Amino acid sequence: MSPPALKAQLKLHETDIPIRPVINNRTAPAYKLAKHLAKILNQYITLNNHYNVTNSTNLANDLTKLEIHKNCRMITFDIRDLYLNIPIDETPDIKARLLQNSNTQITHQILSLLRVILSQNYFTFQQNIYQPNQGISMGSPISSLIAKIFLQQYKDTNIKQLLDTKNLAFYVRYTDDILIIFDTTKVNLHTINTYISNIYNNIKLNPTYEEHSSIDFLDLTISHKHKKLKVDIYRKPTTTDTAINLFSNHPIEQKMAAYRYHITRMHSLPLDADKNKKNGKQYKQ
Repeated sequence: MSPPALKAQLKLHETDIPIRPVINNRTAPAYKLAKHLAKILNQYITLNNHYNVTNSTNLANDLTKLEIHKNCRMITFDIRDLYLNIPIDETPDIKARLLQNSNTQITHQILSLLRVILSQNYFTFQQNIYQPNQGISMGSPISSLIAKIFLQQYKDTNIKQLLDTKNLAFYVRYTDDILIIFDTTKVNLHTINTYISNIYNNIKLNPTYEEHSSIDFLDLTISHKHKKLKVDIYRKPTTTDTAINLFSNHPIEQKMAAYRYHITRMHSLPLDADKNKKNGKQYKQ
């Protein structure tokens, strides 16, 4: 066993090319324990994923069926460095509330193991060992589950009341990306931005506002007109649309994989005739 090492991945699609810190926890002493505890938590904790989206196709279908008010506007939030800013001291309390219907002894054992794993949050960088006082490592087997549970609590205690009072017309989350559609006659943009940004001091959200009645979310461009929402395929500025050369020494299945994926995606999304034609022409080039 050896201390896990910190590595950095470059976010080439973002301004100033920031890094994404990644820690390989396979060599950490608590790695196997974290992996086993993640399986146990999945058995005892049931999350309400009603406002989560699993892929952009399902989201596109939901959006195109939604009828909105003419005064509705859209905003997206990107949770900045989610894993690094989750408050560790609150995590066991959230788990305890979710496990309140389970056996008392099992709950105590799970929470004890969880505290041990969270206390092992350290890494090496340039031959020095560091231990942050907040956040969880991206390479731990239990980190994604902890993030899901924390965001579930975040939504249940702070966002659900806005949905129940109809201040928000639509809310959906995919990992650390959030899409909100709100009615400007009931709540203004500044109020939403201030409220959501101040729920947790450690959790910072980068807002993106719609421009010309359009906004980008996941791999979709969402626009609204006449109380209806329309979608199109969004491509990041770093997209090259490069495919394997037809005359290269690769199996034909590999050469056709990219085209098959793009065509399947185009036909699975509820695009109107003009957008279908536009995307079809782009794939032919």
